[in-house]
Amino acid sequence: MIKNLLAFGRILYISVGFLVFITGCKPTLDLAQKKPKLQAKEARLLYHKLGEKSDHFDWLSGKAEIKSLFKGNELELTANVRMRKDSLLWISLKYVLGIEVARVNLTADSVMFMNMLDKTYYFGDYDYLQNLLKIEEGDFCFIQNLLLGQPVLLDENERWIGEIDSSFYVLKNVPGKKLRKALGITKDEDFDQPADSLYIYETMNRKLERVIKKHKENDRFLKRYFVDENFNLVKVLLTDVPNNRLLEISYGNFIPVDSLLLPHQISVNISDISQHTRFEMSFTRYKTETPPSVSFKIPEKYVPFKP
Repeated sequence: MIKNLLAFGRILYISVGFLVFITGCKPTLDLAQKKPKLQAKEARLLYHKLGEKSDHFDWLSGKAEIKSLFKGNELELTANVRMRKDSLLWISLKYVLGIEVARVNLTADSVMFMNMLDKTYYFGDYDYLQNLLKIEEGDFCFIQNLLLGQPVLLDENERWIGEIDSSFYVLKNVPGKKLRKALGITKDEDFDQPADSLYIYETMNRKLERVIKKHKENDRFLKRYFVDENFNLVKVLLTDVPNNRLLEISYGNFIPVDSLLLPHQISVNISDISQHTRFEMSFTRYKTETPPSVSFKIPEKYVPFKP
């Protein structure tokens, strides 16, 4: 069990190493239309509706139950989360009987992690986290948006198209033509399962290898955002093409918290050809009051964490 806790502490750190186009107007999109494609202006509206979804608050605190699955090992913990918008994310992880096992402190430019089980700590910038995840975009903003149910990696410089799939709007980026061909993405691609996960390749063919070597920024990720009729983000699919991984983020049980509308259920699944990692967070409480403290003091007996 201690081994599992140590593994979870590191996994959490890695995973944690894991936004008004038309203001005041009523939505012009209609899911009842049942048409597979959105017009260009409708896709732009959907993009900006997602981009404007930014929660306004100073402090946000919450308590969550966490379940994880890593290499076949399951673990359950509780987490106290304290967040100051755009500047601080503090997480305390506890095991049975309220025993604290790990603490995380993230700011815009620093990462701090403390493991109470093996008395180690890490203090530095995001370079280590980004290199480990192989995601240059894995910064404070990425993690904050993930926890708030806001879109991650939404880039206005990319080309975007929109579709309607069942009861959702779907916004997706358009990667380069050569990458689409190498991955076998057709013009009439749909979003029904299992098509969502078909971009994980068993072997890399020469055509795909040549495309990836060029490392064009807009060819790194395939991005899919699933949005309900109230423009709540309910699912994100990110295919990290060079690293052959699929990241799926799902949100549910949206409940008002003061002026905010927050997901109380968050599920993160990371899959590659060899393993599957899952984290599920169920928030039982949210508050927008200033928390009593966000202390992060490293005891003198703790030693630096060795990767």
